[in-house]
Amino acid sequence: MAIGIVLAGTLISIAYNLNQGNAITGNLVSCDAAKSIACSTEKTICCNGYKYCNICDRGYTLDPKDCETCIRAIGIINAYSDPSEADVYVDNVNKGKTPLVIGNVGVGRHTVKLEKAGYVESSKSIYVDAGEIITVNSNLVGVGIGSARIMTSPNGAAVYVDGDYKGLTTVLVENINPGRHSIRIEKEGYAEYNSVIYIEKDKETKLSITLEN
Repeated sequence: MAIGIVLAGTLISIAYNLNQGNAITGNLVSCDAAKSIACSTEKTICCNGYKYCNICDRGYTLDPKDCETCIRAIGIINAYSDPSEADVYVDNVNKGKTPLVIGNVGVGRHTVKLEKAGYVESSKSIYVDAGEIITVNSNLVGVGIGSARIMTSPNGAAVYVDGDYKGLTTVLVENINPGRHSIRIEKEGYAEYNSVIYIEKDKETKLSITLEN
């Protein structure tokens, strides 16, 4: 039987003809159907919702692109977080810090956990298929949240925090994660104001701005 080969990090896939004795007899059978299919190996595999004969060697699986090619049974996880530099754990094994690309992930279900000091742990269960790239993107929530009271002269200016509209001054913006956040203030007839504000947990940060013509 032909096998898949990896040379210098490049995956070489070898196609098998599923219509020569090993293959399904009759119409395709859905994965969840009770009906079986005829395979010389007596083993089946689910590919793109249908049953196929599992003719791949150990550590390989049918490519979901065509269900005819054996490829290494691995996938990739892309891990991102806001803020970045969070520790990434896959099945409780530390893989590094975000942003992070994790290769050679075995096919199946995995738990991806992100941890960063001062933030609530984020945990997700994902399923990785062969050749699939899974993206895990977590907006981490601070342990303890803060707020910002933003005042302008003149008042009635539009306030944006991290690009999101929060109201007209004077405005109290609540439930902000600790850390740095961008502030944009706009009022017709005045120059746009842009700055960065640092929010501390369990505290109200005050910002008073005099807008310029």
